[in-house]
Amino acid sequence: VGIALLVLPIRYVPNTRSERATRLDLPGVALATVGVFLVIFPLIEGRERGWPIWIWAMFGAAAVVLSVFVANQRRTERRTHSSLLPMHLFANRGFSAGIVTHTTFEGSMVGFVLALVIYLRRGLGFSAIHAGLVLLPFSLGAFIGVGISAPLGLKLGKVIPLAGALAPAVGVAWLGVVVSSKGDDLSGWDATLPMLLAGVGLGLLVVPLIDIALSTISTDDAGAASGTYSTFQQLGAALGIAIIGVVFFNTVGDAFTSAALRDGFVAASWFATGGYLMCAISTMFLPDRSAVQEHARAQEAELEGASA
Repeated sequence: VGIALLVLPIRYVPNTRSERATRLDLPGVALATVGVFLVIFPLIEGRERGWPIWIWAMFGAAAVVLSVFVANQRRTERRTHSSLLPMHLFANRGFSAGIVTHTTFEGSMVGFVLALVIYLRRGLGFSAIHAGLVLLPFSLGAFIGVGISAPLGLKLGKVIPLAGALAPAVGVAWLGVVVSSKGDDLSGWDATLPMLLAGVGLGLLVVPLIDIALSTISTDDAGAASGTYSTFQQLGAALGIAIIGVVFFNTVGDAFTSAALRDGFVAASWFATGGYLMCAISTMFLPDRSAVQEHARAQEAELEGASA
């Protein structure tokens, strides 16, 4: 796969260049790294360490550092146009809605899967392969979702990501109810349909989301906007593990019994469901279908011109 990704762009990706060269924003990198660390570390370590005062001090320091980061990015953008995170992009409603959607979706998904696997392994004693098979319908559902969203995403616009956010909200809530009612008698088959539905939502949302969210972004900003999405995707995953992990382990407490782990998973599933519902709301602020289709036509014309 890696070799193909190196070779195929030589043939199929147009050779475009920016009119102005940009420089690496080292202060922005440093501030962003420190700021994110000051948020993620106390979320992950706070419960285990008993939430001491220095954990809360880190949260306070994070607010200061991230505020300085935003101010630094605005100043760098005005002076050199080489900011790590182009702040003017967030003035675009569609772009900002896409960021919120992508971040909350990723965090909800990763945090939910973490809680599920811990419950299956520690609570029910499933083997690693057995727990993996429980997740298999999720992957199969994603293939189905991709098959639906690939041809329909640009035609129907934000309706597809909206359905993609609602499907896992229903699937995860459904699985939470199943786990609560089945107790220790839960089998992998009991999770099949809820996980399949959640996976379909993944395929429906992730594939068309970036094209839709970036449809009103200028070509000059496309690279920075795409990179910003990738960054917030990783940030969302880290926050999802940290936040849903706190919910899960606080509910479980010190007794890692099957019942306690089940209660922790159910609490985590409801929290993840809330995250997916936030995704559904934010998709309503994505660009409308006409803007998406106009963007697709412009891209097609540009590619035809480059190949000619």
